[in-house]
Amino acid sequence: MTARLATTPTGAPVATERVLMPLPPPPPSPALAERLQACNLRLPALLPCAQPCETLWSHRGHPRLRAAVQQLRHPLSAHMQMPAFDLAALAAAEAAEADVYRQWHRTVQGPLSMADVQRFVSLSTGGDGALRSGPVWIRARDGRAQLPMVPALQGAARWDELLQQRAAPDPAEGLRSAVQLLALANNAHAFADGNGRLGRALFNFCLHRAGLPQACFIPLKVLTVLSRGGYEVRLREAELYGRWEGLYAWHCAAIELYAWLGQQPAMPDRNEDV
Repeated sequence: MTARLATTPTGAPVATERVLMPLPPPPPSPALAERLQACNLRLPALLPCAQPCETLWSHRGHPRLRAAVQQLRHPLSAHMQMPAFDLAALAAAEAAEADVYRQWHRTVQGPLSMADVQRFVSLSTGGDGALRSGPVWIRARDGRAQLPMVPALQGAARWDELLQQRAAPDPAEGLRSAVQLLALANNAHAFADGNGRLGRALFNFCLHRAGLPQACFIPLKVLTVLSRGGYEVRLREAELYGRWEGLYAWHCAAIELYAWLGQQPAMPDRNEDV
């Protein structure tokens, strides 16, 4: 479990505090391990998609794309309250993430270090990249509920563990390592800002070490938006219940979709809801 539980007056459990996910994460099932390996093997042959948001939008009616988006979503997605889809803003945010990542990635030499991690946070947030020293919370969109994140000292200690174990990701475990490092970094939430961007950067970092061409950048931010909460639900399933299968499968679907996007022409179209 990664959240301490209290009960409401009716006896229903509610999460009151997130705690660190146990290490090591559970292995995937044999079927999912095979799918992860298939994704690893195709990484070196992937073609870059320079404008992922625009390409997704221009092909939004394609059956292959619709099927892929359904894999990213969750049965609970239909009940999620999501902000209005803004193609221009999302494209700009995704491009900015990719630019910061490439600027940072050129400076990483050898095994990943804490200085590398903090340098990325500094680049992406404009701050000093320091580990947080105080509490932070996740707040509900309506502002009526909030959930404390992992205590600051525990988040910092988790990074010591991660760098000891995962500073040099095994290329043979590329996608599996990428998913695990993304989720564990998000769970530790060791910085006051930029934890999501850091997790997505480390995901791409692991894949580049495993053979993904340098021109490629998996656009997890836009895919998370298209999932209508599907990514967040699967991340919480891994955090709360130790069920990683959905999270592994989500990122397999992301790689498979990116492989398809790299073969499509980008044709920007008008901005509408999806």
